[in-house]
Amino acid sequence: MSHTVLTSPAEDPAEPEKLTSIDAREHFERQFTPTSLLPDPATFAMNLTRRTIEVLQGARDVTQIARWVTDDVYFSLLDQINARTRKMSLIAPGAKPRTLRNFTLTTVKISEPREGIIEACVMVSGSRRCRAVALRLEGLDNRWRASSFALL
Repeated sequence: MSHTVLTSPAEDPAEPEKLTSIDAREHFERQFTPTSLLPDPATFAMNLTRRTIEVLQGARDVTQIARWVTDDVYFSLLDQINARTRKMSLIAPGAKPRTLRNFTLTTVKISEPREGIIEACVMVSGSRRCRAVALRLEGLDNRWRASSFALL
C-alpha cells in the first residue's frame, strides 16, 4: 500500500527557510526617544532636583531615583552619600545630629541643544544661601534620564 503525501510549497523541505539576521543592539541597548514623546522637561527637572537633594541630605534612599539617572550619576551620588556617612560617623556620640535643611526650588531654565537632549539649571534657595543645580537630561527608553547632575 502506497501513501501520497501532499505538501505546500512553503513546507517543502528541499528549500530551507531563509533566516533573517537582526541587530541585537536594536532590542537591548538604550533607545533614543524624541522630546515630543516625553513629559515636560521643566517639571521633570524640578522633581528630580528635589528628590536628589533629599537623597544627598539623607532623607531619601538613592535607589528611589535609580531609574531616572544613568549609572554614572547613580554611582557618583552613592560615593557622595558614602563620604557623608563616613563624615557623620566621626561626630562625637553626644553631639547634636545635623538636621535636614529646608530648601525651595525657585526657577528652572531649560535649553535644548538637540532633539531629545535637555540641559537645565534649577535654582535652589536655602535658609543661608542660594545654589544652582545643573543637569543634563536625555530621552532614553521612553523616559527622561539624567546623564549629568551637579550641585553648584
